[in-house]
Amino acid sequence: MQRFEVIDKCEENLQKANEIVERHDINQIVKIMTRPLINRINRIKEICSIEKYNLCFVGRVGIGKSTAIANLLGLVDDSKMVEGYKIVDIPLLKTAEGRTTLCETIFQLNSTVDTYIEIERLEPNIFRELVDDYCSVLFADSNDEKVRSSLEVHRVIGNMSNFSKKDKDSQIQYIKDVLSEDDIEDKDLKILIKNAIFKQINYENRTNIKFAYPKDRNIKDWIKQTLLDINEGVLADVPYPSKIILSLNEEDYKIDFPNFIQIVKDTRGIDGEGVREDIIEMCKDISNICIICDELTGYGNIVSDSFLKNQFIIKNNDLKFRNFVMGIEQGAKLSRVNGADGRENGKDKKREEAIANWNNICLDKNNMFFYNSYLGIKYDSDEYEIISINFEKYHNERMSLIKNIESKLIFMYDEFSNELSIINRQLGNFLSNSIENSHKEKLWEIKDAVRKVNGKLNDKHDLLYSRLEKQVRSGISAGVVRASVNRSGMYENFDIYVQAKDISFEEFDESCKAPLYHIEEELIRVFSNMDMMDEALHQAIKYKTDELYYRFREKNATDYYSTLKEGIFKDICWELMKTFWGNKISGLKYRDRIADELFRVIKNKDILRSIIEMKNTYSFFNELYDFMDF
Repeated sequence: MQRFEVIDKCEENLQKANEIVERHDINQIVKIMTRPLINRINRIKEICSIEKYNLCFVGRVGIGKSTAIANLLGLVDDSKMVEGYKIVDIPLLKTAEGRTTLCETIFQLNSTVDTYIEIERLEPNIFRELVDDYCSVLFADSNDEKVRSSLEVHRVIGNMSNFSKKDKDSQIQYIKDVLSEDDIEDKDLKILIKNAIFKQINYENRTNIKFAYPKDRNIKDWIKQTLLDINEGVLADVPYPSKIILSLNEEDYKIDFPNFIQIVKDTRGIDGEGVREDIIEMCKDISNICIICDELTGYGNIVSDSFLKNQFIIKNNDLKFRNFVMGIEQGAKLSRVNGADGRENGKDKKREEAIANWNNICLDKNNMFFYNSYLGIKYDSDEYEIISINFEKYHNERMSLIKNIESKLIFMYDEFSNELSIINRQLGNFLSNSIENSHKEKLWEIKDAVRKVNGKLNDKHDLLYSRLEKQVRSGISAGVVRASVNRSGMYENFDIYVQAKDISFEEFDESCKAPLYHIEEELIRVFSNMDMMDEALHQAIKYKTDELYYRFREKNATDYYSTLKEGIFKDICWELMKTFWGNKISGLKYRDRIADELFRVIKNKDILRSIIEMKNTYSFFNELYDFMDF
């Protein structure tokens, strides 16, 4: 099934549905029940309207995303793919430490302008926070809890500032070289060094953000060196990047972009246990195909044991068509999976292990890929030096993955086509206007079931305080807590408001679980005869339930986020908590002090009561009841 054929089917169904709504001789109940079908058709049409996707790679820091992207797109240095070189020399996407890129990196093809690399500049206030973290690491006492500053940030700021942290004499000389005498008087050494670093970097005047490819250079050398220099922070007048864009003119560089892909994104690696809302939104966006990279050990846990599990719930079934978990293989690990008979059998065993843990999520074995960036390249395990290359194996691995992704899109169109065929049949039943009193009585039974569960709801809100408090006290490092405190709770690796939003999903799901199960059991019982009209009514109610569930689940999450933020973001408690770092109290850990103060404020402001008063669970079932108010 082709994309345009699904859209044509949507138009055909919408035409039939609109006829039902507009005809005066059609029963009002039938018209009400047609609305959820129309909404579902429009959603399928919206999803299938995407002609070219963004291919996004997600995964933990150091997992091998950039290496996989480089090999998949052909962003490799062919001259290094010979015996004697090291495999780390092959990809053009590389940082000196080999750990991760600084920020999201986008790759795109164009046919109208020359090849260029462009960066989006990190805002000065955010960069200042990074420098503050960098300086805190420099002066951390050996007895202090560990300060948070990544290797990449540390390296870039060190290179931008040319700061030498070898000894006190070197630091004092640095201060004298950078600051004037007036700037030096009566100040603490730590403050002086921070001021000197800011002045030396001269961030406000770092405005060089675009690099045009010089035609006289080898393009692969230019790409590799320019990206490396940006990620190292060694280019004069270049700011810290929040995003890097590599736009390749088709005449300069031949890349076999699949025809259904418009850009490829290498996301900033997941670093720590904090919820990454940017990744959540990326996975939900219908214009994205997301490849969630995971290591073979514990393969699949990235979606079953992380914040992503609250997105891939059964009711978000459409997500399964565009999100895939890709096991990154290094060496011949799949062949060495316990009990495996060869690489393909190793894949099967890893799928079985993952499926066993994928409870109550919409993904299944069709959402599992495996990829080895260097399949066919034999290399020394210690020095990574290339011993031999089987180019056929190497290229087949790359092409098989691209074909696999394309086949999943075809599968999505097939599934939607089948669903539209069922909807078409149901609309035909509605168009016949053959609803009888027996059907109306069944609808009233379902309506009464909704009324009863709404009167017995037990809204769950016990996780918010306990889960957040546990995360602050022991779930994340002291350095991450400090970084979050310094930003009034909004740190990219631990945003307390986003954490609350994530908890809201679990609480909403738990509150609705038993009532929904009862309603679904009643639907099966009441419509057990499943005549043609029964089937249509049953499906309409299911569509409406899913539609409302998603809307109120998202509203509930937004309410958790905004209520907590409105309550504490501008509170003076953050200034007080900033003083806790380095200001020790015997017998009391830094994280415990933060948790005590933070949750004292949250409880005093009665944040939980404000959230409960939103009554989103009740509103969900009330609106479902009102839908059947005929």
